[in-house]
Amino acid sequence: KLARVSALPVAAFLITDAQKTGWTAGSDPPHLPPGGTLTWIAVDDHPHPNFTVADVRVAHDTFQSRYPRHIQVRVNGYGTPAAKKEVIFSLNGREIQRRKADLPANGAATVIFDPFDLSPGISRGEIRLTPGDDFPSDDVRYFTLLRREPHKLLFLSGGSDRALLYFREALSSGEDPAFAVDARTPSAGLPALGGYAAVILFNAPSLPSGLKPLLKDYVEKGGGLWIAPGDRSDWRAMSALGALLPATAGDKVYVERDREGFLTIGDFRRDHALFQAFTGPAAAGLTAAHVFGYFRLTPGDGAVLARLSNGDPAVIEKQSGKGHVLLFAAPPDNIWCDLPVRPGFVPLLNQLVRYLAGVTEVPPYYIVPANAPLAGSSVVLDPHGKRLAEEEPSSQAQLPDRPAFAKLSEAGFYEVRRQGQTGYIAANSDPRESDFTPLSAEDRELLSGQSSGT
Repeated sequence: KLARVSALPVAAFLITDAQKTGWTAGSDPPHLPPGGTLTWIAVDDHPHPNFTVADVRVAHDTFQSRYPRHIQVRVNGYGTPAAKKEVIFSLNGREIQRRKADLPANGAATVIFDPFDLSPGISRGEIRLTPGDDFPSDDVRYFTLLRREPHKLLFLSGGSDRALLYFREALSSGEDPAFAVDARTPSAGLPALGGYAAVILFNAPSLPSGLKPLLKDYVEKGGGLWIAPGDRSDWRAMSALGALLPATAGDKVYVERDREGFLTIGDFRRDHALFQAFTGPAAAGLTAAHVFGYFRLTPGDGAVLARLSNGDPAVIEKQSGKGHVLLFAAPPDNIWCDLPVRPGFVPLLNQLVRYLAGVTEVPPYYIVPANAPLAGSSVVLDPHGKRLAEEEPSSQAQLPDRPAFAKLSEAGFYEVRRQGQTGYIAANSDPRESDFTPLSAEDRELLSGQSSGT
């Protein structure tokens, strides 16, 4: 009997809203057995005019008392007549600015909001379109902003004022610098390292005996350390760092000016986060740098990320505990290496400190459904104030390093409570869902594996 049933033709029924944006162009039709049929059952196949806030361009983090950027908003109309709308920008429930938007029929408009004052901590932003329409859920977009202090970098050097000037200028470039440099000499007494996003040992002539255990503890707990020995450095003094060093030996080498004249950066790991800005033609900003002196390094248990044009290691990385150590063969000080006057210096330095500090871009909002990472075990309330259900325990859930996240399923603000502090995560619906244009009859026939001639 089962054999007779399995031999019967297959009849499939697809219950759908038939939105055109829900189908990928070029998709293959469903594969049915010979003689099978697919019948469409559209719950609503009529076009509906709809205005929507389609996109908000905004950065989550800022490090100043005044948000320095412009917020760019795009408003779309699908199957709509020409209309005049207002776009309102609110922050923590208070209107900040409003703009007029003139939309052509079935078209789009862009409005720009000016920089504004921002209070410390997390803020909830909202872009709302008015007057509304029959589909109010997409007339608003939510986002979060975080004003925080710049990430602190500890710069320990042998007193190279010019190198420090290059560093400060490179890290202060842009409209909203994310890092602040605290410059000291290693012998001047060290502060607690836990307050720093990364530590830089730059052309240091000597290291105090108490520095090694501090750095070892700092790196193993997740800190980032950059070591760049130079003309004032002595490898015997550097070797006091012991197992933190990614190399076992280093000898000073000066390029003979009457022969090669200089070396350059040769091959480098293009797949590594440190060099992500140097793809395609941008690589010339790095490889054009001239190296006149360097330490010939013997790699230990570290990985070589870049080499000089003669094949010697230029950058070696080692992971120690939860942190990372980067060792450069030559410091970018415009003495041994002229990288500071090359176009690759600013992007390399900014990416280097971000990598060592573990600083990542936080999205101002998520598109649902999404899993938003959390700093650890937290209480999360959905946009209605209801606590999100915790995941069922499993064998994997017992792993101590298992990341925590919040499952976002609807648009709005999610409140996150952790260790006595409150934060917010913003979520928005997929903007493609705002276009209700249905599939045409021809598209349906194609996706059904049929043609108008059958």
